[in-house]
Amino acid sequence: MVSPMIFLGEDYWKCKKPVFPLLAQLAAGREYSSLLAITDSVDEVIQQIEQFAATL
Repeated sequence: MVSPMIFLGEDYWKCKKPVFPLLAQLAAGREYSSLLAITDSVDEVIQQIEQFAATL
């Protein structure tokens, strides 16, 4: 089973600690690539989690 990995703070996770680009590259072409997300919006984080929960 896979679950979403959502990063809050685009500048931090793309520039200061560039973990997100690495994970996105590693996930490319795999089932869970669509479950990676990055945003500056808490509301979007909640929306992503709710969308995932609806698929269970």
